[in-house]
Amino acid sequence: MLKVNGKMLTWAREDCGISIEDAADKLGFKDSKQGSATEKLINVETTGEISKSTFAKVQTLYRKPILTYYLNESPAPTNVGEDFRTPESSSDPRQNNIVKAILSNVVARQSMIKELLVTEDESQTLEFVGSLNLRMEPETAATKLRELFDINLIEYRKGTDYGRSFNYLRKRIEAKGIFVLIKGNLGNYHSDVEIGAFRGFAISDEIAPFIVINHQEAKSSRAFTLLHELTHVLLGRTGISADTGEDEVERFCDRVASLVLLSEHEVVNFSPRMEIFSHLTRDISDFALAKKISSTQVAFRLFQLNKISASAYSKLCKFFYEQWLNSKRAERNKDGSGPNQNVIKKSYLGGIVDFARRMFESGAISSTQAGIVLDTHPTRLGNFFNNTPSR
Repeated sequence: MLKVNGKMLTWAREDCGISIEDAADKLGFKDSKQGSATEKLINVETTGEISKSTFAKVQTLYRKPILTYYLNESPAPTNVGEDFRTPESSSDPRQNNIVKAILSNVVARQSMIKELLVTEDESQTLEFVGSLNLRMEPETAATKLRELFDINLIEYRKGTDYGRSFNYLRKRIEAKGIFVLIKGNLGNYHSDVEIGAFRGFAISDEIAPFIVINHQEAKSSRAFTLLHELTHVLLGRTGISADTGEDEVERFCDRVASLVLLSEHEVVNFSPRMEIFSHLTRDISDFALAKKISSTQVAFRLFQLNKISASAYSKLCKFFYEQWLNSKRAERNKDGSGPNQNVIKKSYLGGIVDFARRMFESGAISSTQAGIVLDTHPTRLGNFFNNTPSR
C-alpha cells in the first residue's frame, strides 16, 4: 500500500474532467458489502492510501506526472509561452492533455532550478538569450550559433553514430548554462506523445533556459530539433513547436538549425544520382549520415535549391518516413538486451543530474526536492547519484 496526498488525487481527477463515478469504474473499483465503488474511491481520495496496482491505473487514466500526487498543493496554471504548432498538430484533445501535463512538469522544474541558482548565488545573466532577431539573415544567425557554442562540425561529424554527435552538441550547449531535457511522456509509454503533436519546447530565460526534445524524435533528427529550440532561446521566444507550417518564427528557426549543421555550399556541391530512385535514396542517406543530419532534411535542402522536384521531394519524404517507422518497430521488437531504463532516463536528463546531485550533496535541497528536479521518487535517487543514499 502506498501513501500519497489524497487531495492531489482529487485534483488530478477533476482536472481531467472525470466524475467520481466514472473514475471508480475505470480504476476497477467494485460494489461490495464494504461499500460502493464510488465510496471506495472517495475513501482513497480522503486518506491517500492506495494500492500499487490502482496507483498505476491512476497514472494512466489521469495523465499526470507521478510526483504530482506527492505535492502539498495543486500546481498553478502554467504559462508555457507561445504555441508555434499548426492547428493540425494541436487538434488531438488526448495528446494535448498529455502535452499540457508534460509542459507543466517542465516549467515547475525549471522554476525550482532557477530559484536554486539565485538562492545559492550561482546565477549568471546569459546575455546571448534574446540576442537574435527575425530581421537577421539565417546564415548570419547560424554562424553566430556556431561561434557562441563553439560548435566544431568536424568533431560533430566524427564516426557513424548519430547519438554520439547529438551528445557532443548537447554538451556544448549545456556548458553555456542551458538545460537540455529529452522527455515525451509522463513516465510511462502509455502517455507517449507523437512528434506530430509535440516536437520540442523552449523556455527562453536569462538565468535558467530550458530545451525539451520529445524522446520520440528520430535520433537522426534530434540535433536539428535541439538547434531549432536553441534558436528559440536566442530569439527570446518561449514556446512549443511541432510542424513548421507557415509560422515566421518556426521557418526562421528551421532555417538556422539546418544551416548550422549543413552549409549552403555543401548542398550546392552535392549531386546525388537522380535516374533511379533507389540510387537517389542511397546517395542522400549516405550524405546525411556523413554530415549527421536527417535524410529528410537533406531532401528538403535539395528541394529548396530546385535540385529535385516537388514530386520527388514528396516521394523521398514518404520513403524516409517509412524507414523511420520500420526502425521504430525493430526497436520495439528487440529482446530486451539494450540499456536498462535507469541508464536511459539518466541520459534523457543530461546535465540536470549533475546539478541536482551538487545541490543535494551541498544541502541546498532535500531528497524530496531532488526528486522533483529529476522527476523521480526520492527513494530512487541512488539510480542517478551513483547509489548515493537518500537523506
